[in-house]
Amino acid sequence: MTCLLSLPAELHLHIAHGLSTAAINAFSQLNHRLYTTINPYLYRQHIQQHNNSPSIKLNPVIIWATTHDRPETLTKLLAHGVSVPLSSGYNSATTTTTTLLGHPTPIQLTTAPQTTHPITLASQHGHAAIITVLLHHGVDPNYPDRSGRTPLELAVIGNHLSAVDVLLSHGCRLTLHTGNAPYRMTLTELGLAVACGYVDIANRLLDEILARQSDDVEVSRQQEGAALVLAAQAGKEGVVRMLLERGVVATKNAGEWAARNGHWGVVRILASVGGLWNLECLW
Repeated sequence: MTCLLSLPAELHLHIAHGLSTAAINAFSQLNHRLYTTINPYLYRQHIQQHNNSPSIKLNPVIIWATTHDRPETLTKLLAHGVSVPLSSGYNSATTTTTTLLGHPTPIQLTTAPQTTHPITLASQHGHAAIITVLLHHGVDPNYPDRSGRTPLELAVIGNHLSAVDVLLSHGCRLTLHTGNAPYRMTLTELGLAVACGYVDIANRLLDEILARQSDDVEVSRQQEGAALVLAAQAGKEGVVRMLLERGVVATKNAGEWAARNGHWGVVRILASVGGLWNLECLW
């Protein structure tokens, strides 16, 4: 063994060239010097085998590194030449109808990639470090999943604040409420957070909207107002309190939605801040 370990690195690589992948991996674990020499070779061999196999669309080790939150492994794979799609070229969509909070509303279904992208998996699991590596590699922060949902939407749905923060800091798309019926706001990222009762994420999204709309404060106020109505309708008391702390005005519309759906806790919260509407008319 001592004789083997004393061989020059070139001979270690020559020996590794004649071994199977499992044997190379075992060989590299003998000591630190061998690991330093053999491990990059193992990465290159794996990548070459993957590139020669047309039946595999995404490198399986990329998927493993993503799901197990191993940004160092992902970084090494990318550095050694493994590739991931940077953007999606889908451009068609069909409209279907679903029900949100008891109301039928149209949603867009896009013709998105059929292979699950690493940024999709990372967003679903909330692996912010993985997302950071992929974005620095050039992956589109708006890369859609199979149903057309963006990484930001997936991170919001999963209540992953750190992932949301990374995506926003890299300029991902942020959808604004258009001013239609309140349940339509659930088609926005902020609406998803509000409907799910995710206070911290809703607060972070509102901060981002304010920053991006710094030249038009009225837009930010409209988003806050719509969020309050949706939170009242859905009975999300934590979100209602957060919005009131941000200075959102308690409106009669919000109180009526809360009362209509039996969310009397929300009604009391709104009434306690001295709204401009008569509480008695809601009982």
